Amino acid sequence: MCRAIRSVFAALRGLFAEGALSNLKSALDVSFANVNLADGRLLLAQAQNELKSGEAQLAAAMGLPSETTSPSRRNHSQSSCRTRSIL
Repeated sequence: MCRAIRSVFAALRGLFAEGALSNLKSALDVSFANVNLADGRLLLAQAQNELKSGEAQLAAAMGLPSETTSPSRRNHSQSSCRTRSIL
């Protein structure tokens, strides 16, 4: 009887260990997926930035006026206008 109980406990311990290992692998897989997602988002942002840059360079080479200004310039010019209106 004791041997049977010990073997059952050993089997249960093995199952729990496998389950814990499986959970660790699953958590690791999720972590890798999150890293890959973040890398993909970064690559997308870089590609969009390069596209906008290329469009601006093409427009400049063709002598076309810039249709959009960069957000930093837009924010700077808006803050300049606010500063001037206060003065």
